[in-house]
Amino acid sequence: MKKRVFIAFTAIMGLFLTMPFGSTSIVHAEEVTRTGLEVEFVDSLDEIMQDSSEVSVEELSHTGGMEQEDFLKIDILEGNSLGEFRTNGISAYSSNANSVTQEFTGVIEQEGGMSYLLITLAPGEILQATLAGPNSANINYDLVLYTYADGNLQTYVTESSLTTYINSATNKSVEDAISYINTGSASQDYVLIVYATQGCSSTNVFNLTVSLDSYENFDAGEPNDNPFTAVEVSAGVTISNCNLNVSNDQDWYVCQIPSSVSKVGLTLSNSNYTAEVYHASGKSMIYDAADSNGIYNLNPGYYYFRVYSKNENFVSSAYSLEIKIYGTTPAKMTVVFDGDMGTTIANYPEGAYHRFQSEMKPTVLVTDAAGYPVAYEDVKLTWYSEAWKDTPEFAEMSVTESTDADGIASFYMLPPQAKGFNSCVVAGTVRHYYDIDGISFLCGSVYMKQIIYHFSHSILL
Repeated sequence: MKKRVFIAFTAIMGLFLTMPFGSTSIVHAEEVTRTGLEVEFVDSLDEIMQDSSEVSVEELSHTGGMEQEDFLKIDILEGNSLGEFRTNGISAYSSNANSVTQEFTGVIEQEGGMSYLLITLAPGEILQATLAGPNSANINYDLVLYTYADGNLQTYVTESSLTTYINSATNKSVEDAISYINTGSASQDYVLIVYATQGCSSTNVFNLTVSLDSYENFDAGEPNDNPFTAVEVSAGVTISNCNLNVSNDQDWYVCQIPSSVSKVGLTLSNSNYTAEVYHASGKSMIYDAADSNGIYNLNPGYYYFRVYSKNENFVSSAYSLEIKIYGTTPAKMTVVFDGDMGTTIANYPEGAYHRFQSEMKPTVLVTDAAGYPVAYEDVKLTWYSEAWKDTPEFAEMSVTESTDADGIASFYMLPPQAKGFNSCVVAGTVRHYYDIDGISFLCGSVYMKQIIYHFSHSILL
């Protein structure tokens, strides 16, 4: 059951200053001027925690990916042949019985030169290719795929033409990669070309990893192995039914961060895989690092999320990716009061308030005005007691805790025992003795004060 209370600070201060307390009134050593605040007391946070909505990858589209400016127009196939690659007769590492993976290396000795690999795809099969290096800011190689017949290039199919950009955080440029599914009813021959768009090297090799896999192994988000074919998704959702089907598979997602959002967190369900964040500058992918708490501070615009495997002992398995939105400015507190007398409210003559005897264990959810959790912010809990006013070291106690990734701060406090200055008869058979204390929560500019009963003892009448 939820108890919603709207508390204006000035009204609360007046209540504290006039509440009868034996022959005295509650007086606090510290007064903080704040505006009105909505405070919600609940029995549990489970019902109000904002879980991200789940969306299956098969429900998403590729409309938000980067645009290719002009595809590489190649008229003549010449250069170094890397051989032929087909699903039958190749012994290579793979975690799926119906897939094969092979690595090829080579050099290109002149700008505009190429190396190429002949490939055959059966109906429903997927090609996934990843090109790494040479890792030089002055060299840019791209991948392009054509159909192939009778010794000649036929139809342009797809490409990956990222510009080389050495990210300081990773000391490398993002690999060009393509994936393509043969959706036809017959086997088709293709040629995969490594093309020297800018610069070249006769000594620095490129590494080309190529996988062929059958239709039952890859997820519905394919082909999405580069930012040009990224799957478009909204912030605040969890993408499900995803997998990495071969060791060089990499899945790309693109999300437009609105002006109302500046903090985003990524939660990848599969610990064997890695998620990274990038933004585009032209056709270069710029790496975005998370802060020490794993939160990304992003400006409005498009961002690209890459999921791939760094693990040498790759195993194909499923994953989900949550793109979580965080609030930046504390605006509301939701409090679950708990202690050694539970979460129930006591109805004494002074009003209906929570009570405890020796232990307080409240939990606070801090959110912004839109309801998003505010993570890793300090929350200060202070307990006040007029009963101990003559012993200042016992009259006030404070504890500061930081909210976690869900915007939740949990407290544990052991104030000195109550003196029982107030009493009332309950149910006509027992008299309760208690003090009228106060607690406050402070986070940023959000401040809340609340009366609390400090139970002492009871006697039977």
